[in-house]
Amino acid sequence: MSTVQVDAINESTTNAGVTVDGVLIKDGTVDGVDVSTLSVDTNGLVLVHSSTFSSLNAKSIDNCFSSTYRHYKVNIRSTNSNTSDIHFRFRDGSGDNTDSEYWWKYLYTTSSNNWTAYANGGNTNYAEVISGAGQNMQYNYTLEIYNPQAADFTSFNMHGSWRTGGILINGGGYDEQDQFTGISFYPETGTFSGELQIYGYAK
Repeated sequence: MSTVQVDAINESTTNAGVTVDGVLIKDGTVDGVDVSTLSVDTNGLVLVHSSTFSSLNAKSIDNCFSSTYRHYKVNIRSTNSNTSDIHFRFRDGSGDNTDSEYWWKYLYTTSSNNWTAYANGGNTNYAEVISGAGQNMQYNYTLEIYNPQAADFTSFNMHGSWRTGGILINGGGYDEQDQFTGISFYPETGTFSGELQIYGYAK
């Protein structure tokens, strides 16, 4: 077997790119995919969206769910301008899905270590992610979303915390077999600020 060592492989035809073993490499893409945007961690999570936001009444992310991944993880850090619940809705390409098909239950721990069933919803047009978030208090939470893009029922669970040590848990689902492409978070009143990342679970 022989070895070819070169400093550069140039295009034989201008703007045609270079094909190696059937794979086209051209202008920073491999077979048309910008590989610089791909990020895979050691746990098999693939970053599909990352952003920060400030003083918004809603943070919407489109085209973050696709058939590439079946399940997703959303990490969020946020602070509310008012004492307010934080809701979310799935998006379907035409905006927020406001059909009354969301079901959810929310629990939290108190300083005495007791669990409190704080809120629940059935046939609502949104899902709760944080109930009664305090004004100017930072919350950190992770939302796991299952099957948002599949022709299947979508379900979710959340766990979170805040600086005084409370534990937040929420779970629920969407009671129709709809396919979603995005998600929107918003405080019930006022605005909120923070950052979020969305990861797909590699198959």
